[in-house]
Amino acid sequence: MYKRVILLSLSLVAIVGLFSVEYNWGVKYGVGLSSIYGSDAAYNLHYDIRSIGATETSVGYLNLESDDADNGISHSFGAYFTSMLSKKQDSIWLQSELIWQRYNYTYKFQGRMLQTDNLMLANTFADTLNGKIKQTMDYITIPLLLKLKQDSHANVLDGHFDGAYIYFGPSLSVLVNNKSEKHRGVKALEDDIADFVADSYNDADATQAYASSRQESAGDKVLFHKTDLVFGMGFNIKNIFNMGIGKDEFNIDFRFNTGMYPVGDASTNTEFKLYSAMLSIGVKL
Repeated sequence: MYKRVILLSLSLVAIVGLFSVEYNWGVKYGVGLSSIYGSDAAYNLHYDIRSIGATETSVGYLNLESDDADNGISHSFGAYFTSMLSKKQDSIWLQSELIWQRYNYTYKFQGRMLQTDNLMLANTFADTLNGKIKQTMDYITIPLLLKLKQDSHANVLDGHFDGAYIYFGPSLSVLVNNKSEKHRGVKALEDDIADFVADSYNDADATQAYASSRQESAGDKVLFHKTDLVFGMGFNIKNIFNMGIGKDEFNIDFRFNTGMYPVGDASTNTEFKLYSAMLSIGVKL
């Protein structure tokens, strides 16, 4: 936790510092793929069934685990700020950003066997399940990046190419949204359990009334913050339109970021991290 606080403080100092010196800034948009990895890169769908008659007792459980998560489409949008630290033949820059990033991925259940410890539950619910859970997480992200730029001569590509670069550094993100959507067999199982519980209240025998609860798994509950490592490469182009409108400078780059620490905060399935690979375009303002 202290490491993340220090990183956030350094990022904020860097942004403030950029405003106190000569800097460039602009906006950027990125799109790519995202998912999770780690020993818990699966969803453990687990329901506990209880009898709530004269005394509350455990009836049994229903449990199955998804296949590993599939990639989804990731988006990002925000502002970037750069300041030159030194220049000889090439240049070194400090870059910070304030970015909204959305991660999407999917847990798939393809013919997964339903496990239970109660024969009545085994006879009530289907043996296998096909379905999926779509997961979406939104973060506000502040990277602190060291950018190494190989500057080009003015005659390269008629002066439009303005140099290639690589960059790397840490990034701290704050969670603003986490939601999941159940589809097909997963949604059907949830509805069937709800119907099973509701029907039990119509039984003449009050001791046959049931209740259910679902355990949180990977993706249901995550930490409020995460820390990533960011790597990227790209190039600058300028004077593309030759119309004298704005600064007419763009940057195009490919970025990969991966979690440094697990983000799970549920009682089970916590050892997983987020990653994304994105292509972005920025315009200097």
